[in-house]
Amino acid sequence: MAASAVAVLVAVFATNPFLDMGTNDDWSFAYGALKFAQTGRLVYCSWSRPFLGLQAVWGAAAIHVFGFSFTVLRLSLLPFAMGSAVLVYLLARRVGLNAGLALFGTLTFSLSPLYVPLAASFMTETPNLFFILLSLYGCIAALRSHRNGACALWLAIVTLAGIAGGTVRQTGFMVPLSMLPVLMICSSRIRGRFTLQATAAALWSKTKLSKGEQAVLLPKELDASLSLTVEHIDLMAEAKTFAEAFRLSQRLIGGELEFDDSPEVIEASDDAT
Repeated sequence: MAASAVAVLVAVFATNPFLDMGTNDDWSFAYGALKFAQTGRLVYCSWSRPFLGLQAVWGAAAIHVFGFSFTVLRLSLLPFAMGSAVLVYLLARRVGLNAGLALFGTLTFSLSPLYVPLAASFMTETPNLFFILLSLYGCIAALRSHRNGACALWLAIVTLAGIAGGTVRQTGFMVPLSMLPVLMICSSRIRGRFTLQATAAALWSKTKLSKGEQAVLLPKELDASLSLTVEHIDLMAEAKTFAEAFRLSQRLIGGELEFDDSPEVIEASDDAT
């Protein structure tokens, strides 16, 4: 497993990725990361299709630490490139290949003439592929898990990885949208855990909407240059609220509580959260 990650690292440095100029289309993505580092705003460059999202934030963090250069941004994606190789190996092992065949398949992927140039760039394919592979691995792990807690954790990872990948490149949404329904059909445990999480999300949204607040992150400002400023949100408070909704949904699904959609019940639940 480690050998596959090291192979990607060696291959990337063998390309001599230190030329301080854009390669392929990554100059436009570098512009988005630079603008986010300078202004804290997500700037969508209409010349390219991907939205960039998380990659812009990641690149901006690298710029703040090391300063701006194409080389810094290019090398900042090495963890995703190496992580993809590791995930390919783990997926191969999960589906039953022995260690030797899994390593052979991983090296075939990670040293291919298609993958190495992308791994040595700031292109969106690199982080997007990582999150797609992570979602796929989470799907298999959830399907084969024997404990409810582990199953719920892997389903959460599948969803979050899909969202993270989708903010970079829209195809990242593909795995959770296509695979979660399949997993629900194949596994009664997953049906139960997914219903539990969906109920928690519905209760959380109901609480937020009843307070007159937005239940999702929305653009606060959209100007002529298509620059976005995302409204600040207290993530710790929201996580606590969702956790309380999750515990309540467990009691609802278990039959311990009956749901009464009256104004009095809504107001009482608002005070509790």
